[in-house]
Amino acid sequence: MCLSCTCLPPPPNRRAVLKSIRHKVLLVLIGACLIPSIVLLWVTNRITGEALEKSEFGKIEGVGSEVARQVAASMEATDSSLEILRSNLTLRNPDATKQQRVEVMNQMVNAFKRFSDITIYAPDGFMVESTTTEVGHPEPVESTSWFERARDTGEIVTSIPHKVNGVPGLHIKVYIPVQIRNSEKPYVLKARVPFESVWSRIEGAQLGANGMIVLLDSRGYILYHPDKSKLLSKFDESVPDNFWNESFRSDYRDPSGKDYIYWAKTIHKDQTHVGEQWRLISLLPRSEVNAAIRHSQMLQFTIGCATLLVAMGVGTWLAHGLASPLIRASHAAEQVAEGKLQARLPENTGSTEIRRLSASFNIMVDEVREHRNKLSSLVERRTRKLRESELRLKKTTAMLLASYESTQEAVLVVDPNGNVVAANHHLGTFFGLDSNSLPGMPVANLEEPIVRCFETPAMFQAEWARLAEDPYAYVEAEWELVEPEQRSLSIYSTPVSDREGVLCARLWMFRDTTEQHRLQEGLQQAQKMEAVGRLAGGVAHDFNNLLTGIIGNLSLAELGGGSEHGETTDELIATAKRAGERAADLVKQLLGFSRRTHLQFRIADCNEVIRDVEGLIRRTLDPRIRILIDTQENLWGAKVDPNQIEQVVMNLCVNAKDAIGGSGTISISSRNEILDQDSLSENVSAIPGEYVAITVADDGEGMPPEVLKKIYEPFFTTKEQGKGTGLGLATSYGIIRQHEGWIDCSSKVGEGTTFTIYLPKAVEAMAAPHPERSQPSIDQQRGSETILLVDDESVVRTVAKSVLQHHGYKTLCAEDGLVALDYFKRGEEEIDLVLLDLTMPNLSGADTFKQIRSEFGEVPVIVCSGYTVNLDEFEAENGARPNGFVQKPYNIADLAQHVREVLNQACLTA
Repeated sequence: MCLSCTCLPPPPNRRAVLKSIRHKVLLVLIGACLIPSIVLLWVTNRITGEALEKSEFGKIEGVGSEVARQVAASMEATDSSLEILRSNLTLRNPDATKQQRVEVMNQMVNAFKRFSDITIYAPDGFMVESTTTEVGHPEPVESTSWFERARDTGEIVTSIPHKVNGVPGLHIKVYIPVQIRNSEKPYVLKARVPFESVWSRIEGAQLGANGMIVLLDSRGYILYHPDKSKLLSKFDESVPDNFWNESFRSDYRDPSGKDYIYWAKTIHKDQTHVGEQWRLISLLPRSEVNAAIRHSQMLQFTIGCATLLVAMGVGTWLAHGLASPLIRASHAAEQVAEGKLQARLPENTGSTEIRRLSASFNIMVDEVREHRNKLSSLVERRTRKLRESELRLKKTTAMLLASYESTQEAVLVVDPNGNVVAANHHLGTFFGLDSNSLPGMPVANLEEPIVRCFETPAMFQAEWARLAEDPYAYVEAEWELVEPEQRSLSIYSTPVSDREGVLCARLWMFRDTTEQHRLQEGLQQAQKMEAVGRLAGGVAHDFNNLLTGIIGNLSLAELGGGSEHGETTDELIATAKRAGERAADLVKQLLGFSRRTHLQFRIADCNEVIRDVEGLIRRTLDPRIRILIDTQENLWGAKVDPNQIEQVVMNLCVNAKDAIGGSGTISISSRNEILDQDSLSENVSAIPGEYVAITVADDGEGMPPEVLKKIYEPFFTTKEQGKGTGLGLATSYGIIRQHEGWIDCSSKVGEGTTFTIYLPKAVEAMAAPHPERSQPSIDQQRGSETILLVDDESVVRTVAKSVLQHHGYKTLCAEDGLVALDYFKRGEEEIDLVLLDLTMPNLSGADTFKQIRSEFGEVPVIVCSGYTVNLDEFEAENGARPNGFVQKPYNIADLAQHVREVLNQACLTA
């Protein structure tokens, strides 16, 4: 159904409808007189307020004028009383007695209530008689300027209002000269007039509820105030004396901040009779004036509101006929808005426009009801699905959050704008940060605190900058962390895109591989020791053969020569010496193979590694097993740890020997290979490039596919109990991966197995081999210095002492570290060099070395041991570095040459 359907009546003329409604609304508004009422009310309130304020000023002016008049009248009455007192004959009669004068003065005081007391003074100022005997009054001697002026001029003189000691209130003293016969100067009557007569005139005046009248002298001091404690104090220090002008009215704010309207009236000198003018100030609080204005305005406002209500009632009555159809339509629309779609408008009442509106409204409601029913059903279905999706989302979010926080990796997510989106608590643990404060922070602020934690901050910062410049780059590498603690971190960073491929974030993951590396090193060392153990049988056989050659030739030399072949004693000793050197090389190989070290990369020739392995493996194999070596000349250099690669090749050869059994062939070969994408194996670690390939193949029993899949798993082995740990291939795999290479294996049952190691070609050029050091002559190796030889083996001491003395050195011998330190403490000999064994009882060589360095300075020290010693590691453990290292057994020439080199170097640095 559609509102534009042809079944509806044609729409009414919109202009006609608007004109009709507007006309009726204007009639209602004009009839109500809204605007005139508002204007009239505003004007009336304004005029009334001004009139009331003017009226209040008039009131305080009238009251103030009347009070001023009464004050002046009171002072004039006092003046009249004084004239009567002055003309009294008894007071002027010189023959009158003291009693008569006092009686007359008391009569005056009682007759004129204005006087508190009367006192007569002689011309010299001494009191004659007084009507009072109050303490402190009258004064026995009068010397004021008022007294002197009245005596000298013969005029009545009035003092300014003042306080009298011991008498409350203010008083005015009137000095009246009285001429007594036979006296050159007149006597002076002093009449004390209380100021209460003036106060009574002021106090009787009423000025509003809280208004007040204040009387001030010419200097602004208070002569009257409702608060008697303020008498003779300054009324307002902040206003000048001429502030209160005569007949002036205005606003005034007292020091406390209270506002008044005031009217001031000046009472002139001739009215005060005190020689100065007074000011009478009438003050009415502004709040009372405003209250009266507000009361009037409120009354007018009430009348205006009543008028407005009447006008509105009339307007409402007039508009009711017009508005009722629209009101019904409005109520029906509200019901529809509330969802009550049963609302209907009558279509047979009202004007033509209203009828058409009602019909259209009813059609619209019918359509809305139909659409709403359909929409409600659709919304209900979608709401149910949305709630189910929201529930699943909450569960998924909770699981993801739990996984995100419980994972062992430190996770950092950065948005494309470079701000941190999320970071779990492991990130704070790894780098010493507060992970809770990271979300929202610019990732640039994290660069410095994260970069400085790495062992090589410059390299990591370069990688960080590269990823910041290329948002689509990724990295997977391992770095060493040194702060806040030593860790090995595996770092993975990759861009994150949405389904449309738009970049939305970058993910950083930092995994702590410290324990993994430690276990891996342990596995490698354990596998090394397993290989050494398995080599022990063959090595023992060769070693016994070598010992037989040494002992046999020395025994023949002892007998005086070989009788059968006719060898001389020198030839027999030389043969024994060569056998000893071969035994020493064999031990050195085993020590180097079995020692536990970190990877120490250098560019090496892998053919040399193969030859070293061949020398070891031949001694352990059954003579029926052949070893074929096929190495390529001009083999590329590879950046490797030769000792680790030697271990891998040894592991593969030992496994090949076990696979062959009694007899067969082991082939070891090397070659240069360039691999492209088509020639790569299925190994996931293989990538195109140039590689050095080492192959170890055997013609043994081979492996089935199910075994081939598990060969790199730790502890997986097909050997019998006690013949293998299953660590060899797992360790080998880890070592090659550390060298960024991989191992390929192919095997067929009954045909044999082939392992191929791929090592990346070194980018740097191969270092040139060091030229062989020329053997110095015997004279170049000689010296006369004093050498302290420290070793717990007497045989070693004897040999070394003989060698050193043969070369001219003075030699001291000590069987342990304590004896060696005793030589230094005695100081009998100046020791130029110490040849120190590391393995000794009582005090080890390392402890002896530390005490020599701390107590006796930089004496050159050469350490000796049957084990291989890394001087860098020795320095890290003991805090100082020896000057050299000699491995046992001694080579006489090498020992003499090394001693001479260290002594020469010490002379150069001294």
